[in-house]
Amino acid sequence: MKNHEGDTHYLSVFRGNRFSMLEQCNRTSEIEIWVTEKKIKNGDKEDVVWIKFMSVSIPDIPRLTLSNQSLGRCPSYFIDDRYERSFVLCFTDETRHGCIYIAKGGLSRKVKIDDVGDGYSHCIYVPSFIPIP
Repeated sequence: MKNHEGDTHYLSVFRGNRFSMLEQCNRTSEIEIWVTEKKIKNGDKEDVVWIKFMSVSIPDIPRLTLSNQSLGRCPSYFIDDRYERSFVLCFTDETRHGCIYIAKGGLSRKVKIDDVGDGYSHCIYVPSFIPIP
């Protein structure tokens, strides 16, 4: 991870038993996705090793800064690698309209969500049969 001052980081779940981290560079707005090398288990005492999963380049994507969270702009994202590495991000754009950004291979697309009120909430849900204690 580059970890320049001002870079933005968001944590999520990958494959139900590993973590993923979205890192957006403050200087270039480029996004890198990192995943933990091994499954995360309770009681693990060894260091977590992160490996780069993919780089995402979406033209004109807004900055995912923490200051935008107060404006209802906290992003949620999902990654998948079953067929080809893909990335989906739900976020509000610079005009505060809800958008879904999709990147797969070298292609990216922005899909505007028309009828979303100001300050809407969103999240990514991945179903699991693993009980939570």
